[in-house]
Amino acid sequence: MLGSTTLIWRYIMKDEDIKLFMMNSGEIIVAEIVDFGVEQYECRVPSMLVTEQPNEQGKSQVGLAPYCPYGDPANSIIFYKTAIQSVVNPTQQLKDEYKRIWGSPSIVTPEKKLIV
Repeated sequence: MLGSTTLIWRYIMKDEDIKLFMMNSGEIIVAEIVDFGVEQYECRVPSMLVTEQPNEQGKSQVGLAPYCPYGDPANSIIFYKTAIQSVVNPTQQLKDEYKRIWGSPSIVTPEKKLIV
């Protein structure tokens, strides 16, 4: 059975509200913007992009890790604009993965691949 906290933040997300934040500290964070002001962005369930070491072919996997693992995901977090280098739109693949983890997975459709 899902806990009450899970039910609060498990909802349908809008693609246009999901952004990548390039932080001054070097972190890259994907989060949903729920509100913003002159000095800050209010975001829900921020996640850091993490990469693993490249394999023999030189490719590395990218994953999402909680930005604030001890924070309650039902609450939003404030990012001050002075701590952000830039805000960009993530790829559709990253948005889909973020929504699969934090939002409503029923709205994510898998990519169709040809089986040879």
